[in-house]
Amino acid sequence: SSDLEKIALVGLNGAGKTTLTRLMSGLLLPTKGEILINGHNILDYNREELYALFGLVPQNYHLLPMSIARNIACSQDGEEVEEEKLQRCIALAGLTEKVDSLPLKADTLLNRQVNSEAVSLSGGEIQKLLLARLLYREPKCIILDEPTAALDPIAEDRMYRKYNEITDGATAVFISHRLASTRFCDRIFLLDGARFAECGTHEELMAAGKKYRELFDLQSRYYKEEFDSPSITDESV
Repeated sequence: SSDLEKIALVGLNGAGKTTLTRLMSGLLLPTKGEILINGHNILDYNREELYALFGLVPQNYHLLPMSIARNIACSQDGEEVEEEKLQRCIALAGLTEKVDSLPLKADTLLNRQVNSEAVSLSGGEIQKLLLARLLYREPKCIILDEPTAALDPIAEDRMYRKYNEITDGATAVFISHRLASTRFCDRIFLLDGARFAECGTHEELMAAGKKYRELFDLQSRYYKEEFDSPSITDESV
């Protein structure tokens, strides 16, 4: 719905982006002040209910010695996996091509340390699997913490194009140190020195000409210099 926002948290490494999302979702408790959800203190919520509200791709993860399907659905033996929902989450996460290439498809086992016939996934494929696991849970708030860090540029571009579909029906918090990747968000918060230094759309923050603009211009120049190849001149031939 239109009242569900796509929020971006940006800032340099160490600005407090990941810590803030852990506080939001109850994984960390504040030592000062309070965190409110719908006007209620986070401590008033039942912990299981609180955890069910949030979905995030963790930086530390475990792959279960089960099939890809059960890893995504987090289901126990005997629990039914919703096939249509499973395939939709696999597709949204960009994992369909990989799963379809396997002889047993989503029934392929993971974790070679336990299952000798299991497959190994690359870092980018694991990141996609964790995203599919998040989407299967259908949380009210999706937290994407540097979700494209292990993806190649083509897979990263595909994910940005699917961003609205991935976050449909949920409030979304997108964390990145790359400012160019957050233009599609409704509001961008710049964290600087463990505080909100600026807030607005990409266009508003660029027009303000403050820290966000300075960081964006610096990053743009860096990526331009890195990816621009030198032109060949007559003198260099």
